[in-house]
Amino acid sequence: MPELPANFRSLYRLFLRTTSAAVLHHPGATKNLRLRWRPLFTETAKVTKEIEGSASDTSPELRDARLAWLKECHTRVDNTLRLLYTASLSRGIPHQLTRNLGYLTGNERKRVISTAFSTMKKWKPQESYPLTPNPLTAKEIKSATSKKNEEAFKRNASGAVAEVVRMAEAAGKLTLGSNDVELNPRWLSERSPRKRRR
Repeated sequence: MPELPANFRSLYRLFLRTTSAAVLHHPGATKNLRLRWRPLFTETAKVTKEIEGSASDTSPELRDARLAWLKECHTRVDNTLRLLYTASLSRGIPHQLTRNLGYLTGNERKRVISTAFSTMKKWKPQESYPLTPNPLTAKEIKSATSKKNEEAFKRNASGAVAEVVRMAEAAGKLTLGSNDVELNPRWLSERSPRKRRR
């Protein structure tokens, strides 16, 4: 696969700097915003490489569709950069919007980590033998049902917010990133209790 063109790399570096400036270089907020827009740039890089390395046997229709998608993406990114730049200069609606987008990603990141930890069973030495597990108690069943309902509520709420974000993107011809956050195994180690030094 060919390397990414210099103009794409420059655009990505500019976007990283602008997201940091939009939240006054706050480390946590900067991380959340960059995490929010990373899937877009990953997909854009993939399409760019496909166009740069497309063979002669690639259908003109497919190549034209990719170029049209890339052109639309660049337009939206340019408009988003204007929004982020405005957010870095004022404390008006653009700044509040950018801050809230960071909150959304941060909350989703916490939810993903919490869900991952909740699925990990605690080791209970007294229940190691016999190998046949003991049946769940009424309290455990109630707790599991409550957690399941809470998780469903959070997913539905996140989906509703994502729909509002999509409508705002269409109205403003920009991109506001993705509410979806994939679990990074490194996050679990960061949240795990550290060993005490002797």
